[in-house]
Amino acid sequence: IDGHTALRYASDVFAETIVSFAQSITRTIYGKGSPESITDVIKAGVECAAIAVDAQGRPCGVDTSPKKLEFDIPGNILDQISYAEASFGDEIYASDTCALEFKKYGKNFIVGNKMSPDSFVQLSMLVAYYSLYGKVVCQYEPV
Repeated sequence: IDGHTALRYASDVFAETIVSFAQSITRTIYGKGSPESITDVIKAGVECAAIAVDAQGRPCGVDTSPKKLEFDIPGNILDQISYAEASFGDEIYASDTCALEFKKYGKNFIVGNKMSPDSFVQLSMLVAYYSLYGKVVCQYEPV
């Protein structure tokens, strides 16, 4: 598979992973019986990084310990965040992803018929795209 095809596939897998992650955190935050609300998740304390001091009060470097962030977000922004989340959730549930694992032949069959596995896969994708959209797209490798 050429780099463009691999990147396109990785992009699709990444997008599916993001959607699954979004569904899981939405369920965690807003699931039934969840004690947290959007304001509990967003509200956090803000502290600036400071110079650390030793037991005698002398500066001994920058304090790099984690700090809790607190945001003061107006209600209208919280409403917009809730609306965006609901809209995103609608898009998630409106999308379907299906995968078919074909097990009838593999590399040995392709090589046994004097074909390049990379070219075979690339041509398969081109034929699939053509059957879906009725046009041929560019490819990087000659097939």
